[in-house]
Amino acid sequence: MGRGAGARRESCSQGGRRAPAPRRRRGRHGRDPEALSSLAARLLAFELALARRDASAVPGGLVGLLDDEFEEVGASGRRWDRAAVVALLAVSWPADVAIDAFDATRLSRTVVLVT
Repeated sequence: MGRGAGARRESCSQGGRRAPAPRRRRGRHGRDPEALSSLAARLLAFELALARRDASAVPGGLVGLLDDEFEEVGASGRRWDRAAVVALLAVSWPADVAIDAFDATRLSRTVVLVT
């Protein structure tokens, strides 16, 4: 017997097919929110290590955290590049610093904006 215009089609759940597994919620750019939270915690630890000049807190030292194209804009609007930060780290004493507000926003697969 063929299917006519009024014939009912069997549902996909019949015939041995399994329902798809529930998908985990994903944040911006397809990333898992928990993964971004974990990354944010690591970035905060690195920011504190830099602010406190605590080289022992980072395997490989503080300079290893800074990419060759590193750039930061301070609260005053002053721009810092890698060379300026490396020079500052060489002459600065450790400081007791706290970070009260911290946010990490993934802009792309390889870029996270920290504010």
